[in-house]
Amino acid sequence: MKINNDVEFRTFKNGIFHSLMHDDEESAYFITYRFLLPFRLPVTNGSTVSFKRDYLYQFINKQYEHPAAKDLAAHYPIRITFVEATKRIKKKDFSKYPVGEKKRKGKDMYISEIFKELLDVFNKIIVGLSIVSKNNNIYTVSNNDFIGELTMVIYQYSKTKPIELERNIVNAPFRKKNNEDNNRTLNYDQYISAVQTLVEKDEGNYYRIHEKFRESERLFFSERYNDCIVTRNTAFEMFATNIVIRYEKLEKNASEKRLYNLSNKTGFANIISENLSKIITDKLQLRDADLIDAMNKQFLATCSQYRHSIVHRGESFSGKEAVESMELLDDIVLLLIDNIHQIEGNSFANEFKDNNVVTQPSMVQKTIAKHSKLIG
Repeated sequence: MKINNDVEFRTFKNGIFHSLMHDDEESAYFITYRFLLPFRLPVTNGSTVSFKRDYLYQFINKQYEHPAAKDLAAHYPIRITFVEATKRIKKKDFSKYPVGEKKRKGKDMYISEIFKELLDVFNKIIVGLSIVSKNNNIYTVSNNDFIGELTMVIYQYSKTKPIELERNIVNAPFRKKNNEDNNRTLNYDQYISAVQTLVEKDEGNYYRIHEKFRESERLFFSERYNDCIVTRNTAFEMFATNIVIRYEKLEKNASEKRLYNLSNKTGFANIISENLSKIITDKLQLRDADLIDAMNKQFLATCSQYRHSIVHRGESFSGKEAVESMELLDDIVLLLIDNIHQIEGNSFANEFKDNNVVTQPSMVQKTIAKHSKLIG
């Protein structure tokens, strides 16, 4: 393994750690860990997040040419996020840090405990980002998820000058765990059981719909905005059509021919304006049926037209239109899920609730207020 001793720690070099300094202190110690995530975070390059004045995180977005670029006719660049995680350490606590290479075991224990704290806090931030951006692809990480080795710098800020005390490639504390995880044997019977459960419970294409929404999110964060818009529209079409078909089957015991015609021969505009509208308004009598209807009409007039222009006219759209499409469709889905969760004693609603949860209950009223102007 080639070790790059010249790696730049921006938190240290650019003095970003100053935000962790307390006014009554003249000096302090800091440990900054730098690692690369296996996915891109939806944050502004260079932005920072602090927590309790003891923890600081800086996010560094970078773009690299694809390593297979020479063998591809066309390719997208690789977009990744580096994280620099810093903890401020009080003088009395830093006095416990073992000095000298002879105390390697003690050092490993000390720095791994601090990193565990930083990782725990970081995963809380990750969950928050995932909720705010409605992105299921942002997942919590463990020591095994980093790409490359974890690097670390220890420094002291004293008399207005930062001094680097030590720099390390931190691999010893995690090597044993990595080996255990990499050598773990998959229990085949458990795997087959899990797959069978997934398949058996996937009535109504709920899992495939979820996959399609995830796909559109990946395309957005790859800045493939046209593909994102088309895929988001497809995901929503699958979601809305599935409501109609599952309601017809479970509540009206519709024939296979009727279900086939709804699924394959009915235009999506009619699925929305005729079938779905009647189900949510007349049959289920959802609380926000009028608002959802109005939002569906807005979708047909905007996001659906973007898709039509991309597919049939070859037009290109920017991140602005992609965000507009994602936000409107996510808002419709949120209100539909929340409203259907209020329905009791209904076979369709019971199945739907088993497969859909309201991930952001605090956003429901804000979403209603946001679109209320559509119904006056």
